[in-house]
Amino acid sequence: MASAPDTVSPSPAADATAAAPGASRLPPSIAGAFAAAAYALQHSTQAGATDAIGWPPYDEDAGLLPQLYASRLGPRSRSYYLRQFARFDGLDKGLPSWNAAAGFFTLAWCCLRGLWTEAGRYLACVIIAVLAWWWGIRPFMPAAMAYGVAAALWLAAVAVPGLMGNAWLWRQIRTQTLRAITSSTTMAQAHEKLAAQATTPRRQILAGLVAALPLAAAAGAGVAWLTAPQNTAPRETVPAAAQPASIQPPQAEAR
Repeated sequence: MASAPDTVSPSPAADATAAAPGASRLPPSIAGAFAAAAYALQHSTQAGATDAIGWPPYDEDAGLLPQLYASRLGPRSRSYYLRQFARFDGLDKGLPSWNAAAGFFTLAWCCLRGLWTEAGRYLACVIIAVLAWWWGIRPFMPAAMAYGVAAALWLAAVAVPGLMGNAWLWRQIRTQTLRAITSSTTMAQAHEKLAAQATTPRRQILAGLVAALPLAAAAGAGVAWLTAPQNTAPRETVPAAAQPASIQPPQAEAR
């Protein structure tokens, strides 16, 4: 009687799955760990190399995470953010780096990049600072000192998001990337999930409206100030009772 074979031949479906390009036979969590390890190894081997301005080289085709970052970022300013993310990934923490769009158009930039939590916190801080200045600082200080405090608050409102915006975006995109890796069976599926979270036309329209609102408000205030009638003080009139009586020459008594 023929004995059962010691080895089990794989089914044609399994062979097709194994031969499919980009397919992963590992559990999603293990695949994500391998992706992170490969990316860390890539940075460790390139630690000694720097480019012309002192930053480590960053090629989105040289590693798994850079490719996934690129899918999440979209085409807008991709190379700039990938270069910033290279520094952050090398140190495993976000660093201050200047971003003019995040500094001067914070709410619009957050809407464009999908940073809704950061936009809400920033708006709440700005509203609190404005109310505190208007009711708590301005009435109790000389005008010059109060406006100096207002200028300092405005500089802080520009400097904080301008310096920390790239770190905010990196933390969010890294979290979304690792989540996409662990929840996907293939890297192609992870790319699709991240590309769906990139900048959309609806977000672009919303960012444009948010950026235009302050400019429209300032223009409206300027037009209203220019077209307002000039307040001229009315001419003071002296009441008739208060006017001195005219002095008439005495008339000669009739005889």
